Amino acid sequence: MRRSLFPVAVILIPLVHGATASAQDDLKRLGEKEIRAKVIGKEITDASHWGIYLRPDGVLLSDEMGRKWPGTWEIQEGRLCMSNPGNDTLDCFEVWMSGSRCGYNLGRYDGRPQFCRPHSPRH
Repeated sequence: MRRSLFPVAVILIPLVHGATASAQDDLKRLGEKEIRAKVIGKEITDASHWGIYLRPDGVLLSDEMGRKWPGTWEIQEGRLCMSNPGNDTLDCFEVWMSGSRCGYNLGRYDGRPQFCRPHSPRH
């Protein structure tokens, strides 16, 4: 079975390549309390192609180019863990933030910005 890389492939921030020194200086890894306060209840999005709404009740609502799917999220050992279609286990990531920019540490950067913002009603 082919495993979807969404949200893994699209939720990236400048951690390794292409980021300016000031952007790297501003990045902060969030702990469990900060993830709950700054990310949960918000939508993580690239502002045009995809968005993931992390509801406070543990439900994840994803919309990628009009393709919608539900899932779940939880926090384990200070990392945000999310379900992924076609996969029985949760994928877990460190959460990093600078201002309204947020994302998950995957060790690479694809140049697309992501933002944590109030949930939009499209979900």
